[in-house]
Amino acid sequence: MKSTIGLIMRKSYNQHDDHIKTVTSLAENVILFSMSIPDEKDERFTDMVQIVSTDEKEVLKQIKNSISIYKIDSFITWQETDIILTAKANQLLSGDTHAVEMSTLSRNKANQRQFLKTYNIPSPLFYEIKNEEDIYQLKDSLQFPVIIKPTMAASSVSVSLVEDLDGLLKAFAEIKDIAELNKGLYYDSNYTELALIEEFLSGEEITIDGAIKNGQFLLGGIHNKNRMMGPHFEEDLYTLPYTGEDMNEILSICHAIVNNLGLTHSLFNVELRKDHAGQYKVVEFSVRISGGHVYRNIRDVHGIDLVAVHALSVLDAEESTIEKYAKRNTKIEKCTCIKFIYRQGIIEENNCESILNEPEFKQYYPLAKKGAQVNKAPLGFDVTGLLSLIADYKNEQDLEELKLKAEELDGKLNITLKQLDTSLV
Repeated sequence: MKSTIGLIMRKSYNQHDDHIKTVTSLAENVILFSMSIPDEKDERFTDMVQIVSTDEKEVLKQIKNSISIYKIDSFITWQETDIILTAKANQLLSGDTHAVEMSTLSRNKANQRQFLKTYNIPSPLFYEIKNEEDIYQLKDSLQFPVIIKPTMAASSVSVSLVEDLDGLLKAFAEIKDIAELNKGLYYDSNYTELALIEEFLSGEEITIDGAIKNGQFLLGGIHNKNRMMGPHFEEDLYTLPYTGEDMNEILSICHAIVNNLGLTHSLFNVELRKDHAGQYKVVEFSVRISGGHVYRNIRDVHGIDLVAVHALSVLDAEESTIEKYAKRNTKIEKCTCIKFIYRQGIIEENNCESILNEPEFKQYYPLAKKGAQVNKAPLGFDVTGLLSLIADYKNEQDLEELKLKAEELDGKLNITLKQLDTSLV
């Protein structure tokens, strides 16, 4: 099958080695579009195009020119902040405006809440916030504690549980700063609301990754997440397999979202959390899968290859070929855990050399480079690295032991820092 895929990853493509290996094994040519192009050619790609602007119109001009040069068949991404750009790149090929609309919906949590409300899909009580005046007008109707979150960020950046009006205003000021400076490439021209104020869901949290194939939802894996009770919500401890007994409720929500999105082919992610009554509600959803090592862990535990299914689907491969990658194991023999690593200071060393011989070790992605300043909550939400472990699975005790091992190996990683004087922050 002769095919050329444009991979749009303006940032963080180096966290997706397994994804890249899969796509380059399936497509004849893969062209990387990124803001961070290495000095030496990366032999995994046919070519690499450096995106030189943060202005969407300018980037799309560059992409349009590349389509004719490389004869690109389709564009894909695994990066949350690139899903709208990728949909617009595909629109240049197909004229499909619906995928752009749904990607824009997926990036904006305020629009998501309206979508879920329209289709009676369970989600938290919410208020849309444009400015401080909106907060003052709501103050008498809020039942603290409440959640405040950016409408267009990712990875739980600046999501806070606040106890009073002063805390709410302080958290909103941080979100406003993210938007005005476009930190992390989160905010662009596709927003009016800066933040959401929501009811606090105090129960268990899970994240579901899958694919939309021919308009139907295809389950990949369900990760249990570390239960976080605030005031901050740093991502941590993604574990497989899912051990709950709520599969019908979970799948019903997934199907309801997918059916109403109306997409033909896409990746798909939804995060759910239980309220005080034990009902799952939608925290957020997106037309991509979780980043980092989640994709590989789903493959190792469940057998299904979501990246291959999606890539082959958008390239119109034979159904029999796609089905080889879409099969899901009925027997679970492995369990996995992803530990998010947080530190405070300036990075001097950041690697996993000290734990390479640990039998459970699978992968480590050092996200902070030497010389980088990293902060953990409440001063920031920088992920220093991602540690992935794997072990044999017979029962839930194996999974609990793997979580403990992840905590242990966090302390053994070769991470050294120059400490900062935080008293002046």
